[in-house]
Amino acid sequence: MQKDIRCVVLDIDGTLLNSEHELSQRNRAAIRAVQKRGLLVTLATGRRLVRTLPWIRALEITVPVVVHNGAVIYDPVTQLVTEKIGMDMVLVERIVDDLRASGVHFVVYTGESAGDALQMEQNLWETGRHLLQRYVGDGVDAVDAHDFAEPPLKVASVGPTEELEPYLPVWQERYGDCTNMMVFYSADGLYSGVEFVALGVSKASAAERILRSRGFGLDEALCIGDDINDKELILGAGVGIAMANGDLRLREAARHITSSNDEDGVAQALEDYIL
Repeated sequence: MQKDIRCVVLDIDGTLLNSEHELSQRNRAAIRAVQKRGLLVTLATGRRLVRTLPWIRALEITVPVVVHNGAVIYDPVTQLVTEKIGMDMVLVERIVDDLRASGVHFVVYTGESAGDALQMEQNLWETGRHLLQRYVGDGVDAVDAHDFAEPPLKVASVGPTEELEPYLPVWQERYGDCTNMMVFYSADGLYSGVEFVALGVSKASAAERILRSRGFGLDEALCIGDDINDKELILGAGVGIAMANGDLRLREAARHITSSNDEDGVAQALEDYIL
């Protein structure tokens, strides 16, 4: 028997926000109505904290939030990072060596900044900065060599799919058992992104720890997402919902599908299952 829903966990890009990266009034109103009913609402995103904070404030989130696909947990009440899980330093060096040898563009998210500061090697800067900044925004520092005060939280590469795709099976074989390696595709399939975080790190594992600290589990949550990094979250939720605009791999795995992010799919799901 399905347990009562006590919490809502929402992805941001492609889910909460529409294609113009805006929060619709319908989504905002539905979330506020859920909060007024006493349910907890939080976010679980692959974004950096600095790019998540505006939406935490806009929705008046008071529950700890998952960022960096589970590598970081942030408490909006204390305004502190309460948990960060870095990668093994030796493993990071191996991955960086591989990416460098492959000639692809990549960035490393530093642990000392809780992932808000990114490093990109100087020789890749001129050709890769525009592409990287398109996907991650500002905060990318060009460096002659990586220098980490703490274990990095994430290593990520982005580029044309035809350039990255030949390396994906190689990286999966080398690092699939020692990292959580996630592969993302643009809507048109022309661009791809690869992210490596520590093994066991995911939105689902971080959300589970947050909810357990509140006395209940992921099976008492309604979770909504659109991409492959939401898969464990959707499958582990009491009610797991994929967006109609979501990655086919997620839609095929999900038990429920709501409208697209341009059709207020979050509000539609909250209205259908809670309100």
